[in-house]
Amino acid sequence: MRPPGRTWTDLKVYLQARFVRLVDWNKARSLDDRQTAERALREIVERLVDEENVLINLMERERLVDEVLDEVLGFGPLHALLADNKVQEIRVEGPDQIHVRCGEYFTASEICLRSLEQLYVICGRLLGTFDRPFELATNCVVERTETPPNFFLTAHFPASQQQSPRLHFRRLRPTFVPPPLREPRLPVRDRRVLLHFLNTCQTAGIKNLCQAEEPKLRALAEQVVGEFLAKEDATVAADERDRLVALLLYEAREPGDDAADQTQDKP
Repeated sequence: MRPPGRTWTDLKVYLQARFVRLVDWNKARSLDDRQTAERALREIVERLVDEENVLINLMERERLVDEVLDEVLGFGPLHALLADNKVQEIRVEGPDQIHVRCGEYFTASEICLRSLEQLYVICGRLLGTFDRPFELATNCVVERTETPPNFFLTAHFPASQQQSPRLHFRRLRPTFVPPPLREPRLPVRDRRVLLHFLNTCQTAGIKNLCQAEEPKLRALAEQVVGEFLAKEDATVAADERDRLVALLLYEAREPGDDAADQTQDKP
């Protein structure tokens, strides 16, 4: 069991230390690819978490494993910003000076790094590879595309590693956000009878509803309304039948969004 005074951060730091001591890094780098290596390393962290027998649920366990791996292999606290689809730019001026832009302006982020050393470690991971770490230079500018994926990174390194590097992440492609679903203009029942009417017109060979003869279209509308109500076993007043027929004729002449939705995939 985790001792009562042991915080989440204490547990994470302890697991990180055990993980780093336990892993044979030369063997890990010799694996076929980064994905295989990360899967093997994740299994080690999961085993360490299980050995601690901490009182956490499954979601907390997954979060703990992810955070340990991010600290040891990934981008630490920056991972959350890089994974946020709303973030368009990130500026890192120092461990506790991180600004993000989601809209028009930059704002200060609540996320900060533990130390200058951690920032340099993250720079090495960003600019290096799993089997060939980046050798940090001084007094230079490094630019990389797709570092991390879908970002352009500009890294300014100072003359001394006692000073903070400056990182600028710019998103390369806007993240696709599906448009909000349009509220249907017609009630469900009216849309159902409209779909039945449009299908009937297609079957009858009427391709252009706006040019169809009025008597023929009205006859079809009355037929559809009668069949639809009979199928529902519904008894309605005459004025309701007339309303449905008028609705179908109106949609045939001036189709709205609901009619367009029903016909857009039709041949």
